[in-house]
Amino acid sequence: VMLPLGEFCRAHGIRGEIKLSTNLPPKFFSEVSVVFYGGKEYVVESLRAVNGGALIKLQGIDTPEAANALRGAAYLPDSAKPELDRDEFFWDDVIGLKCVLTDGKEIGKVFDVSLTAPTPVISVRRSSGVSGGSCGSRKATSQDILFPAIKGLIKDVSLGDGIFLLDAETFSRVAVYED
Repeated sequence: VMLPLGEFCRAHGIRGEIKLSTNLPPKFFSEVSVVFYGGKEYVVESLRAVNGGALIKLQGIDTPEAANALRGAAYLPDSAKPELDRDEFFWDDVIGLKCVLTDGKEIGKVFDVSLTAPTPVISVRRSSGVSGGSCGSRKATSQDILFPAIKGLIKDVSLGDGIFLLDAETFSRVAVYED
């Protein structure tokens, strides 16, 4: 199982560093020793925070041309997942959680989190019309609700109870229903 690290965006400088768009808190950067891209493992020489993301240097990627060839999703092995504080979570951990509003209405299950936008976009498969409670293929259907992970919307994430709690009023303003 792989943990999404973020997106390789473009080369930075002349030594093969890559601009990385990531939601991984910088306090964990020192623990990242390998990443996966395109099914291949790369040893991390350095990873540092910069405005709006991070810069990563991979072993064997030593030119801007080589760095520019690596664009798209990068992953960490699940075994490299750092320990989090009680109130922290990884986005892949919320997949499969029951999505409930603060007014008590259950809207479905989280089945995908897209990290390609500046703010993560969460996809929920509606409770009605979902056979067997499965999260499906992670491909959007007419049963999906999409919303950004913005401040004030996510009230609680209880991995132990399997609940993803959202503010009902904020949800009503920002949710997009796929029809």
